[in-house]
Amino acid sequence: MLSARSLNRDLTIVTRGLTADAERKLRKAGANHVILPHAIGGRRMASVLMHPHVVDFLDVVMHSEGLELWLEDIAVSGAGDLAEQSVGAAAIRTCTGANVLAIKTKGAS
Repeated sequence: MLSARSLNRDLTIVTRGLTADAERKLRKAGANHVILPHAIGGRRMASVLMHPHVVDFLDVVMHSEGLELWLEDIAVSGAGDLAEQSVGAAAIRTCTGANVLAIKTKGAS
């Protein structure tokens, strides 16, 4: 990972860790994303217990090849047509048929 990062500062590095402590170290070493399988599994199990129908629906949406429904992550630049517009004023649903599910502003985690 250190070698890859030194060769390309813009490289996206995804790695696996076992603990939150390992995540901290892997990020310090240059990882952009750290996957913690045990933590993900625990959250998934809790979600299935608390919201089984929602989990089933999301599984179908995210993993069905024949379904005409996709979730996408789209970046909007400050100079684009959507900059400085409210969701309503942008009329995204009317113009594209897409639904906006969430908006993350710069600096928000």
